Amino acid sequence: MADALRMLHQHWESSSRPTTAEPESQDHPHNTSMLSEANVNASALNLSAVDPAPEDRPMSLPDEADLVLLCCDYLRDLRRAYAPTALHETEGIHGDYLTLACWALTRALTAPAVNVTTEPEGNDAWFDVARQHAQVDADALATRPVLHTSKPNQLPSLQDMEDEILYRGNVIHMDASAVEVAHSPVAGQSTTKEDPQVFHHSYDWYDYDDAHPSNRHRFYPLQGLASGPDLPGSLTLGEMVAAGLVGLQAKTRRQAEESFTGGDHVRFEQYINALSDRGFFDIETHDETTGQLLTEEERDAIYQERYAKVVAKFRIKLASNIVEAHGGDPSL
Repeated sequence: MADALRMLHQHWESSSRPTTAEPESQDHPHNTSMLSEANVNASALNLSAVDPAPEDRPMSLPDEADLVLLCCDYLRDLRRAYAPTALHETEGIHGDYLTLACWALTRALTAPAVNVTTEPEGNDAWFDVARQHAQVDADALATRPVLHTSKPNQLPSLQDMEDEILYRGNVIHMDASAVEVAHSPVAGQSTTKEDPQVFHHSYDWYDYDDAHPSNRHRFYPLQGLASGPDLPGSLTLGEMVAAGLVGLQAKTRRQAEESFTGGDHVRFEQYINALSDRGFFDIETHDETTGQLLTEEERDAIYQERYAKVVAKFRIKLASNIVEAHGGDPSL
């Protein structure tokens, strides 16, 4: 067992990102690259000698670099998955500011395996810098600031920022006519294909590299041991948050309040009706201080403020009831 663990440790410490191989077929765009012959062949290890019992392995909390990289990965993935117009219209998120956030977070990380100063390939396990450079004009690359020399007070153009996270075109030999170039050739002028279905097709361009150095700061199933084409990629922020929400029985406040303000909560309706009967929602026509006539917008704002107070009070009461029903434990 000690020998097997030592071999695994040596493989982990000595592994470096190999040259990314092209996918074996168009049907499997996420096939990962093969490790070179110099790497340890995992199949030669006596893995049965390694005790897999997860309960015997102590759990450790993530450090701040792990969490920042998790957020950065999520934002980069979000920027790649949506066309800017669809992102704005369906999710209420501005794609260009996501690009700026990715650019900043990439440089915020200074841990050894994710520091862009010491890791020329950056900290993105889904983006091949060499493939992108093959699509960008050589003269433009020559005049572009090096990745790690950019300073917070020297922002590059939006085009340069996008070129660090978005491929300009097809890089894995899919049907090139199916997807248009991802950016405008004019710096700072984003003209990404607006058809969400067509743009989504380009999401398959981004191959996961399981041997990328920055993976040391990512989270994986099986106590962090999972890897390879059978379990592609690390756990995402969305997956981890979803699991945590289930375990904590947590929701956003909006979801919680909509559960009883939707019109089918008898007790809330009774509460609202009782307050209405007392005149709580009767809005004055004139300002109590100045005596000036209130506009419809001003009266509606007063109504919304009072309604919000009622919703908050009812929510707090429901929470208190739940805590009391579980013996005073606020975690349930």
